[in-house]
Amino acid sequence: MAPSEQGAGRHVGRVLALFSAAFALVVLVVAILGQMGLPDRAIIALVVALVGLALVVVGFSGRTLAEDEFFLGGRAIPVRFNGLGSAVSSLSLPGIAGLTGAWYDGADGALAATLGYAGGFLLLTVLVAPYFQKSGAATLAEFLGLRFGGRAIRATAAVLTLLFALPPLAGTMAATAGLAAAALSLAPATAAVAVAAMVLASSLFGGMRAVVLVAGAEAVVLLFGLFIPGAAISVREYGIPLPQFAYGYALAATGAEASEAMAGHLLPLHGIGGASLFALGATFALATASLPSLVARSAVTFTAGGARLAGAWTLAVAAAILLTAPALAAFARYAIWRDLVDADADSLPSWVFAYGRQGLVRICGFDPSNIDAFRAACAATIGPGGALRAGDIGLSPDAIVPAFADITDLPVVMSALIAAGVLAAGLAGATALAFTAATSLGHDLYGGVLAPKALPGRRIILTRLALAAIVTGAAWSAGRFGTAALDFGLIVPALSASAFAPILFLAIWWRRLNRAGAIAGLASGLGITAYYVAATMFRGSPPAGFPGDVSPAAAAVYGVRLGLLVTAGVSLATGAPGAAAERIVDFLRRPGRESRPVPPPPAQSTTESARHA
Repeated sequence: MAPSEQGAGRHVGRVLALFSAAFALVVLVVAILGQMGLPDRAIIALVVALVGLALVVVGFSGRTLAEDEFFLGGRAIPVRFNGLGSAVSSLSLPGIAGLTGAWYDGADGALAATLGYAGGFLLLTVLVAPYFQKSGAATLAEFLGLRFGGRAIRATAAVLTLLFALPPLAGTMAATAGLAAAALSLAPATAAVAVAAMVLASSLFGGMRAVVLVAGAEAVVLLFGLFIPGAAISVREYGIPLPQFAYGYALAATGAEASEAMAGHLLPLHGIGGASLFALGATFALATASLPSLVARSAVTFTAGGARLAGAWTLAVAAAILLTAPALAAFARYAIWRDLVDADADSLPSWVFAYGRQGLVRICGFDPSNIDAFRAACAATIGPGGALRAGDIGLSPDAIVPAFADITDLPVVMSALIAAGVLAAGLAGATALAFTAATSLGHDLYGGVLAPKALPGRRIILTRLALAAIVTGAAWSAGRFGTAALDFGLIVPALSASAFAPILFLAIWWRRLNRAGAIAGLASGLGITAYYVAATMFRGSPPAGFPGDVSPAAAAVYGVRLGLLVTAGVSLATGAPGAAAERIVDFLRRPGRESRPVPPPPAQSTTESARHA
């Protein structure tokens, strides 16, 4: 480890330790105040508000005017810290709360998505991260422009990066705003503005430097919010402090009768089965490994070896989160089976009615807003004074994590911990997506294509303006349409993987790949997946000529295969890429600790070449 990296690591480590200690102290003090009579809602609001304020302070502390720090974090982000933040920001709210809900729902897609996420992090660590870091690129679009020369492919990749980031950004901000509104008793529009302000504070002043710093703090909050409540239930019920090793007991004790199905929006995997399961896992793996916001994190370490090590930390943290999700789902299902099945109206816990008023609980086919509504709804189904059956009870998968403490009868301070953790996960994902979209405009389209001679200050200013506009638009969408954008968010990984995965992997590992092959592969892979998704969603059935009945969320299996074939075929049918492009591949794959980026091919402008040299 280089001296500068050691110094940065010690500094960031001290900051992270201080933040963790302060957060633990705040939670302890609030818990004591709760024992002294502080109202439950005040406990939750106080913890969430203090966490939000602390994240704003961390984001502002990372402010910078240096181009290298704004777009690349100064290439001095410690590997452990980078891995911690990368795992949380890439999984985000849909990948954490949504996946937990999918496990509760019993969807087979939950296992496929879990393996897909883990496989994607592994592919990124082994096949992409160290080589991307050696290229000196700050974004995926810049890397493709550097590898193939010219501006057309960089502009195309930048536009696609922007388009792929906007729907999940709007949906994630809407879901996060909804949680903030419930925790802080805010109006939905006010909560959306508050979330937008925190996203901007986490990225506007410091760029990638601030994004990574805040993501590390958000990871701490999330891990507290997931692991402590899960461990508390595991110890209370089974005497085992690790929920990952105890939830099998909860599964064994749960009744076999299925509960009423309810739709979820965060990660709607219900109904995906059969041939789609393998395709879904492959799609999630390829999309994760080529995710522009995650690939860009590989560039912020000091060396290529550091990028690989950071990827290993990302995989380790993500694995811990992914293995906790089914445990929380199993504990929640057991608590519902224990407390609600065979219960009557007078013995139902208060949380049933609280979440029923939000449309997240369904009893006998209706939302139970109060006891009278519950009795009226169930009178025809189970008869007056009858007992509930498992099939009469429905809980939205989206409610499992936010309502976990209430469902399992944990103290209210645990509800505050979970609320803060879920908020942090949403903010981490939204910030990463927003900054990625903004850099595609300010750094790639403006600084790399339209005005390569522009001064660094202008590129930073335009990126900040784009960031403010994108976040403002996403906040408006969140207030106007709610979580509707999440309905489209599940097909974005399929489109993104079809466009980027084939040419990203081949650009690193195949010297013969040329520009014509890359453009043709990108267009064909994305085109066939977009056609399949559109035809399936609008017609209700897959178009003729496609083998198997694959969900649109898993359609990358068609696009990636076609993209690979077209990329290879066009590259072999056209001229060789030239000695300059082959030297780039040789440089990227040559072992060593070089932190000096690869020199770009002659096809780029001399100004841009000088900036990379």
